[in-house]
Amino acid sequence: MNLLKLSQAKQGRRKLAGLDVSHRASELDNILALLDSCSTLIEDYTPLLRAAAVAGEFRVLAALLLDSIDDESLTGRAAYQAEDQIELCRDDVKTILLVKVPEMSLQRASPATRDGRQFDRAHLGLLANDACLLFLGDGAIDLRHLQVAEDTAGERLEDLGVVRYTNSDVVTLRRDKDAFDTLSVTGTVWLLQLVINEHSDLVYHYDRESLQRSGVASASFHASRMEFAMDIFKRFPLEGTLDLLERIFESSRFYFVRWKAVQTILRMDLQRGTRVLMRASSDDHPQVRVAADRTIQNLRLHGHI
Repeated sequence: MNLLKLSQAKQGRRKLAGLDVSHRASELDNILALLDSCSTLIEDYTPLLRAAAVAGEFRVLAALLLDSIDDESLTGRAAYQAEDQIELCRDDVKTILLVKVPEMSLQRASPATRDGRQFDRAHLGLLANDACLLFLGDGAIDLRHLQVAEDTAGERLEDLGVVRYTNSDVVTLRRDKDAFDTLSVTGTVWLLQLVINEHSDLVYHYDRESLQRSGVASASFHASRMEFAMDIFKRFPLEGTLDLLERIFESSRFYFVRWKAVQTILRMDLQRGTRVLMRASSDDHPQVRVAADRTIQNLRLHGHI
């Protein structure tokens, strides 16, 4: 049964975004139920988000956030946080963020610069997490919805058309199936994002015009950070680096991180790297096995093993 599992320990003092909201908990029933839920099914959260919007609970939340301004924040000694984002919850199952969406009106094929940052407007990416979005504010946002076309093995997206979202609208998005393209934002739009933490290993990218698959990237911040760290180790080796890299090869659940570890060990110590390479030829993932076999053949061809 896909029922919400509510924690029994979350009674008494209630906290939200670091604030004690016990004195107004009765006005935040649905938002607090969101926080209490341990469900990993995004569909379980949609009714609560809709109910919270209908009940005006986000107006109560806004008032609480305004009341939280204290002397520390006014004098610039408060903890760092992004000015356009508020973290409401982060637990083992989900993350809930309240994000302000900047106004924009972008041409479909043009590169975009927003707040001094450049965005790639040539490609679209599938979502790596299940997510539920609630739109708040007096503005509007136009989203082009896309999904993986059936019977294409993920090679092409299907355009489902453009939808305009305004205050209290809710949309549910599925990982590895849905993508969206923000076409315009007018007025003030705040986006409450409820994201299930479990995610896909990879994000697939598609050409924005042809909708054909064009590439792939890591969906994990931690996996990307590990790959970056291995590049640093390769250039600036430290004592114990090879042991650490071998442990990464043995334990990482990301096949591309395991292969990156093999490559890095090979470049730092050919003899030890060859031993790890032989083990990689029986890796659980076929791409690692194929890459390892090809590398072994090349090393033998050039007399290195």
